[in-house]
Amino acid sequence: MTTGWVVAIAVVVVAAVALLSFRDHGSRADRPPTRPSGDAGPAPTIAEAREAARLAHMSADDRDWEAASLQRQRARDAARDPVTEALRSE
Repeated sequence: MTTGWVVAIAVVVVAAVALLSFRDHGSRADRPPTRPSGDAGPAPTIAEAREAARLAHMSADDRDWEAASLQRQRARDAARDPVTEALRSE
């Protein structure tokens, strides 16, 4: 009977820790991003913050490759839709 009680207590403890962990993680994920103090303007959205972090960790080669890729994509788009390209160049 002692082994049964030890196993039961271990299961309850593991379940309690898991519940607290998931509850704490969920409350952090649901929180809106914090605003900087002072007159810094509107807080960045999650997508803007993710993009800023992505760009901050890029090497110079990565930035050059991305710029060239964007230029190729714009050229493809312009070839498909000449009206949009005419408006963009004005």
